[in-house]
Amino acid sequence: MSAWKPNFDPDHLYFVTTKAVDYLHIFQRDVIKRRGCRLRAHGDSFVIMPNHTHFTGQFTKDDPLADVMRDFKKYTSDRILRQLKAGR
Repeated sequence: MSAWKPNFDPDHLYFVTTKAVDYLHIFQRDVIKRRGCRLRAHGDSFVIMPNHTHFTGQFTKDDPLADVMRDFKKYTSDRILRQLKAGR
């Protein structure tokens, strides 16, 4: 059985959801909710819940979903850890 692999069209928007490990409520502090990195969310097309996020984004061959999500998660996990350590 072959794995399904999506064919991303750079002209389309895609709905993406990502969650915190074990659905921990780590996105409650406003300082953690600031946006950064190269994620191109469109307008107000994102929501940050206490334990997960939703957004729509556009991806290209040069900047595919897997690469954007890898960098987004690396960036946000680093920032969240810094804020949690500073807040103690």
